[in-house]
Amino acid sequence: MIFTVRLDKRNNFFLDKETGETLDRYDPTNPNLQLHLKLKDCDLNVDTSLIVQEYGGQIAFQHIDDKFIIDDGFQDILVKCGYIVYKNYDNERISDNSKGVLIRDSLINKIRRAIASLSYEKEVKISGNETLMEMKTNDYQFKFRFDTVSSIVTKNYRRKDNNLTYYPFDKTMDKYGTIYVSIFAKKIRNGCPDNDKFNVPSEVIKDLVKELGLEYHYVSLPIKGRRVLYWQGL
Repeated sequence: MIFTVRLDKRNNFFLDKETGETLDRYDPTNPNLQLHLKLKDCDLNVDTSLIVQEYGGQIAFQHIDDKFIIDDGFQDILVKCGYIVYKNYDNERISDNSKGVLIRDSLINKIRRAIASLSYEKEVKISGNETLMEMKTNDYQFKFRFDTVSSIVTKNYRRKDNNLTYYPFDKTMDKYGTIYVSIFAKKIRNGCPDNDKFNVPSEVIKDLVKELGLEYHYVSLPIKGRRVLYWQGL
């Protein structure tokens, strides 16, 4: 069976087995890292050599016939997603592929210029048609990733093949006149205001759409409890 365990400081936690210090997150570079879990029938101590970060980002280990997925609360998790839409292309379809490619390329470039104009302190990385904007507050690190619709479809197929949770998707969106946005938040410290990981992305998207202009709008998608972790290429 597969179990997901959320860490706390009483029953399930990481520790340094040399010092006995309780640690709040997974650190694969610490050779003294040990995981303590309180199971129904016993207490279990798992050495770091048995814990892996799987393809896709999950922290996990195998115990007899069971797999345990560990949620330490400090992972890059999807908190918001949706589409930047040009004109009415959440309802209309572009049938001319040549015209569609020109509109898509123009949309990508327009979004990149709008990102550059935002007043936030940020780092922007570009790879092909994908644009990644990273920014930080006192409490969270955020990743805003802008993908073409074709790219997010490919990523979802790859996720399905690897038994990973896929991104929410709307098949009615035109593949040329829209850009898919996925936003990930990673907690920096304990005690962070939980609402900030949702409020900050909403404000940034609002500012981005304003910068893009009147011909653009944003359509949000429900995540509905999906646990999607950031992983390069996925």
